[in-house]
Amino acid sequence: MEDGRSFLPASCSNMFVDVGANNGDSLNLWYKRETCAEFTGSGPAGVSKWPPHRPRKWPCAWMLPSYLSLAVRQTYCSELFEPNPVHWPALLRSMEQYATSGQRVRVHRKAFATIDDNVEFAIDNQTRNSEGSSMLLSKRLVSPKTGRPGQGPAMTHRIIAKATDGIAFLKRLERIAVTRVVLKLDVEGLEFELLRELLISGVLCRVVDDLFIEWHDGRFPWQEAGLPLKARDISLLYGWMLHYNVTQERNLVRGNVQRTPLAKAAARHSHHCKTVLFHWS
Repeated sequence: MEDGRSFLPASCSNMFVDVGANNGDSLNLWYKRETCAEFTGSGPAGVSKWPPHRPRKWPCAWMLPSYLSLAVRQTYCSELFEPNPVHWPALLRSMEQYATSGQRVRVHRKAFATIDDNVEFAIDNQTRNSEGSSMLLSKRLVSPKTGRPGQGPAMTHRIIAKATDGIAFLKRLERIAVTRVVLKLDVEGLEFELLRELLISGVLCRVVDDLFIEWHDGRFPWQEAGLPLKARDISLLYGWMLHYNVTQERNLVRGNVQRTPLAKAAARHSHHCKTVLFHWS
């Protein structure tokens, strides 16, 4: 089921695809928070050193490169994917609120996967925002004792969710000639399998300009991550990745040139793959 039916993707030249939208926090960051290159304010209360060691404390969007300024991002339409029904009311409210200021947002109450089908989805009942919920059923939560990911309990609450074929979805964006696509993946461990399939299909490198991933290694047995084992799959996968060249993106922070942690931008795009990979957290 989708909402925002009057929204026409063909009318949008730039698209932000938010996979694992949760309660809308990444959508709000996308439309409201400045990059660190353009941020001119002061640090948050209690932070004596600027910039602080931990980027999560920064009041600017540290993970975004300078060319994705706030003004640029506000011209993007957004497609949100979230299969957890706990978050649907908040996402629908956000969709309506952004519509009043001209932003076009559509909410897909589905998982972004590699199939169009019903799938089993594990619900995280431990964290406040149910943020550990995942299609990766073997994933373990953060330990309440040590605070370490992957050492906590397994998720026993399961629901049946609808899933959409992410490869087919990106191909539709290609057909309607969207100029620029930014894809954010926060899929709680499924990113390894999903990234493999997107790379092998070729659609990632043809369609997606900027890819932001939150990695969740160490939460599940590696042999269950769906990583390629056949020589053909390995050849296809790394055949795309080896054409990828990056250099460190330099951002301006409070007038001083700083190296924003983990923010990398492509110095040269190969003919093979135009996608630039960033870390999202």
